[in-house]
This record gives sequence, C-alpha cells and structure tokens, in this order.
Amino acid sequence: MSIAQQLGELEFGFWKGTRNYYDEHLATESMAVYPDPVGALSRDEILASIDDGARWQEVELEDMAVIEAAPGMVMVTYRAKASRGDGETYQALVGSVYVKEDGEWKLAFNQQTPA
Repeated sequence: MSIAQQLGELEFGFWKGTRNYYDEHLATESMAVYPDPVGALSRDEILASIDDGARWQEVELEDMAVIEAAPGMVMVTYRAKASRGDGETYQALVGSVYVKEDGEWKLAFNQQTPA
C-alpha cells in the first residue's frame, strides 16, 4: 500500500473513529486547530472531545495531496465533506502532518478551515 493510500485511510478513520482510534493513531505530541468556538486543542483535549461529540456518518475526502516534507514527516491536504445522522453538514479544507513513531504514521497536527 502506498503512503498516500495509507494516510488516506488514517484520515478517513479520524472522521469516523472512536476515542480508541484517536488514542492509537495520534502522535505522542499532537495538536489540532478547529474553527471557533473549538480553537486549538492538545492531545488530551482532542481525546476528551471525542467522548463528547457525535461522529460523522457520511464522509467524503476529495483532492487529496500527500507531500513527504522530510524523512519521517508527511503533509496531507484535502477537501472534506461530512454529515451527521441529524442532518448537520460540514465542509472544510484540511491540512494534516504525520510523523513516524515506532515505525507507524501518527497524526501530529490537524487544521480545518471551513469551506
């Protein structure tokens, strides 16, 4: 499986995954920046937010690009379209940075800009 395919699967998993998924696939040191009112979150805050929120039911990731910026560090960008079971919809431009930890890609940074 290519790096692009592997990271695409990881990204999709973050949209639909459980707290355990996040715990397994977040880097030891990680952050996320989401639109207001959420703002910047540490790893622990990201994990806590998964316990509280409804997960996305339908998710489309389009125009994905993957760039290996340095050995052991990859950047991913794409456009996301998602909806919840209650009909809430969301579209964003997404940027993620992955690092290799113990031989596996882990999400170190994620930013979403509403589109």
